[in-house]
Amino acid sequence: MIGVVYRGSLWLDGMFKCQVQGDRPGRLSGLVKAIVQSRQYTQIHAVILSREDLALGVRIDISSLSRKINLPVLSIVRKTTSFQRGSTTKVERLRLDVAGRRVLVGAAGLSMEEAEEIFAVACTSGEWLPEAVRVAQIVAEQADRCENLPVPSASASNA
Repeated sequence: MIGVVYRGSLWLDGMFKCQVQGDRPGRLSGLVKAIVQSRQYTQIHAVILSREDLALGVRIDISSLSRKINLPVLSIVRKTTSFQRGSTTKVERLRLDVAGRRVLVGAAGLSMEEAEEIFAVACTSGEWLPEAVRVAQIVAEQADRCENLPVPSASASNA
C-alpha cells in the first residue's frame, strides 16, 4: 500500500509504503504503524482509501482502522457491488455529490457533512477523486512496474 499525505489538494507533504496482506491476523498493524509514525500524523484530518486499488483478497475494516489510528477513515468505492459488500462492522454508507458525480463512500468516525467538507478540500477544482488518492494511485502503479522489471545480469554490458 502506498500512502500519500497532502495538505488540502495542493501540497504533497509526505509518503509511505507498507504491506497489508490478505485476511491474516494483525494485517492492519503495518498500516496503523505507518500512519501513526508519519511525521505528518498530527496534521492528518482523515485517511481516504480507494477500495478498488487494494490487492485481491485484502479487506480493510475501516471502522477498526479508524479506532486504531484515532482518525476518521473514508473508503471510496467505484462499483455498487463493492459498496454493498462493505465491512462487517458499522460503517456509514454515503453517496456524495462531488464535481457533478455521485461518489460512493464508506465512512467511519465522521458525519456526511464532514465527509463532504473533506472532499471539498481534498479534490482539485472540477475533480471527484481527492488529489492524494490520485497521486497515490500513480505512484503505486509505477512502483509495481519497477518491481516487475527484469534485473539485468552482472555480465550484461553497459553500453
